[in-house]
Amino acid sequence: MHKKEDEIQRAQRAFSESVEFADKLDGGEVQNNHSNGLHHDTPSAPLKRSPRPLVPLRTPICEYREDELIQLLGCIASDGQLRTDDQIIDEMVATLGFGRLGARIESAIRIAIALWRLRVKPFRAFDPKRGMLGRSLHVPEQATENGKSRDHFACFAG
Repeated sequence: MHKKEDEIQRAQRAFSESVEFADKLDGGEVQNNHSNGLHHDTPSAPLKRSPRPLVPLRTPICEYREDELIQLLGCIASDGQLRTDDQIIDEMVATLGFGRLGARIESAIRIAIALWRLRVKPFRAFDPKRGMLGRSLHVPEQATENGKSRDHFACFAG
């Protein structure tokens, strides 16, 4: 929980510094360049993440198991940075080794994000058959691999 509070404080400081800089810029006190003397608390090097899970690269997206995508999401989130869903999707596409974002890839990643969030912080009014607030969710199909059942994202032709 401290990470969340620290990240909120960092975001508030960055916002305050940005407002201060904009006010100084509007007042002509500084020029729009990076050598203005203001200290920004944004790290220049990426924050450390936990090691990448041992998930092999596969194509197409439907060959990834639900738990594999969730493990990769956990790795991306382990650095503590706040990200929008679109930023998470961009990182997942790169992590999975895809050259472009297609509809199936985006759908599978968005579903994995939703499922990962439920595991991190369960939503009490969630009905697995109807989804959040009664909406239907795509439920991964069951398939067998070496005689064992596993969840996967269905691939549809066309």
